[in-house]
Amino acid sequence: MSLAEITSRNAVLDAIKEYDRIGQSAFLKGYGFGESRMYVLEFEGRQYDSKAIIGVARKYQYPDRPPLRPQDFSGGHATVQRKLESLGFIVRVRSDTEEPADHLLAEEIPFGSELREGSVQQILVNAYERNREAREQCLAHHGRACVICGMTFKDSYGPLASNFIHVHHLRPLSGIKSDYVVDPIADLVPVCPNCHAVVHLGGQTRSLDAVRQLIREAATTTSQFFITEPEQE
Repeated sequence: MSLAEITSRNAVLDAIKEYDRIGQSAFLKGYGFGESRMYVLEFEGRQYDSKAIIGVARKYQYPDRPPLRPQDFSGGHATVQRKLESLGFIVRVRSDTEEPADHLLAEEIPFGSELREGSVQQILVNAYERNREAREQCLAHHGRACVICGMTFKDSYGPLASNFIHVHHLRPLSGIKSDYVVDPIADLVPVCPNCHAVVHLGGQTRSLDAVRQLIREAATTTSQFFITEPEQE
């Protein structure tokens, strides 16, 4: 039993109809699934637990076979998301899969319940940067050294902080389409909190090279104060 067996878009639509008919709680409990932790299927303005939907779709495509059970397949970007997208569906990162607030920059934490368009866009980018699975895939590829200044928390603070680092989303908001799905390797990079703050300082989104240039210029200026004249003999 595997996801490869599921090739029918209509079977997924039938699973969605059942989900709508009996509700999320009954659907998940009836088939033994939990809520999706990272990715949700978005269809006609509603969000669905992606792993449960694709698992149940099997019984609609093959009426003589049972649905897939949670233990029959793994969820995530490389499995459920790719299968649903191959059938023409949109899968998004859950907006509430974020790191604890103490990992966020102050200017990234949304305040208030009334969200204007710009605030909503900021929260979407925040979700890409804080999604745990996307973050781990990014760090597994790029490592935990800041790609701008090169610092690591392990070198600076020891084992206690060895895993701490921010993850920065490279794609500008203007380039994000409605069907966009984050690529953890191409779209995310590790940055230290200081560099991350400067990237977004003043409401801008500076390029990595622009922040590197600021560091070089500051280093050049600072070094002038440490130049001493040779002693006179």
